Amino acid sequence: MLGADPNLSILLVVPWDQESGGVAAVVGNLARHLQSAGQRVLFLHPGTNEILREKKTKMGFPGVELRLRIPFDRHHPLRSVVAFVVMFPFTLWQLVRLLRANHIRIVNIHFPGEHFVYFAFCRWLLPVRLVISIHGTDAIRWDGPSPPPSRALELLFRAADLIVAPSWRFLRRCDDMLSAFSARRLAIHNGTDLAELELSAPTADNAQPPFILSVCSLDAWKGIDVLIRAVAIMRDAGVTTPLIVAGEGPFRPEIERLIGDLGLQEQVNLIGQQSRSSVARLLHQCTLFVLASRFETFGIAVLEAMACGKAVVGTTVDGILEIIDDWKNGILVKPDDPPALAVAIRLLLADPALRQRLGEAAAARVKDQFQRQRMGENYTHAFLEILADGV
Repeated sequence: MLGADPNLSILLVVPWDQESGGVAAVVGNLARHLQSAGQRVLFLHPGTNEILREKKTKMGFPGVELRLRIPFDRHHPLRSVVAFVVMFPFTLWQLVRLLRANHIRIVNIHFPGEHFVYFAFCRWLLPVRLVISIHGTDAIRWDGPSPPPSRALELLFRAADLIVAPSWRFLRRCDDMLSAFSARRLAIHNGTDLAELELSAPTADNAQPPFILSVCSLDAWKGIDVLIRAVAIMRDAGVTTPLIVAGEGPFRPEIERLIGDLGLQEQVNLIGQQSRSSVARLLHQCTLFVLASRFETFGIAVLEAMACGKAVVGTTVDGILEIIDDWKNGILVKPDDPPALAVAIRLLLADPALRQRLGEAAAARVKDQFQRQRMGENYTHAFLEILADGV
């Protein structure tokens, strides 16, 4: 078993072992900061093995996998309950043993789900502190009232010492859901790794043909359909700058149908999920960046585009409002407004000086307020506070 006894050992619990995506970027940056500060980091991902298995994560961190059964599966109600009850003692014993062997003092769960309920019991059995980091649809619905949390999630949140959100606006949106729990609540803005983004910088911006870039999952709340309708409006006005969309998700069939219906097959390119290095290269090469979200708890993709010195068009939702100052380091439009979005994009395409001014201001804002180090320091301070409280 992995063993060490540093000042602070943290278990980062994440639903997926991924290299790309918003949550992966945030957790990866946090882990790198903690390691650089001399703290020990171990990852845990749910897997298919009933026996705990050591591994190296896709981002290169030490990690473990273990099957974490959910208490109730509505598709297999009886079988899931029986399996959970039968396997619960053995699974919990393995987790307790892992935490003890690695001297874990903080368990930080990102994107909480029912299968992490085991850590509520670990919190009650061991002198560890439990921090839950919510990121979006793990906490609330984006398109209407949220149902009450399941019993398993309720147990998990009741055991938490601290609940962290990526923006204050999103945290306030979660008030109804979180008000029943006694855990302290805090917003910690996500940060980006400037060195990682600099690695793929091209030799010259004008070496690439102009294109618009959007990086996001293909989910309904990301507003890719709004952006595509804006591109159609621009096309009808004679502006045919290509749009590249990097990301994958369940909304892809609808997006593909919309592209076909609007006759944009030659102008819109859905290139799917990309590696971190490929995303960085695209960010440096693009003419401008657009995120047309209907719901955005923070907007790490916006942050990364700004870090690369790009002019950004975003929407007046949630965390984006805590990143972009309208007309100072980006342009904001209302969500679900293709004509307004088209106007903002056309304005930037036609005005290189404006793009440069906004891009330079954007890069300065990220360097000053949204670097990985600041996020990591804020998390570390929060960890040390709850340890000192002895709650």
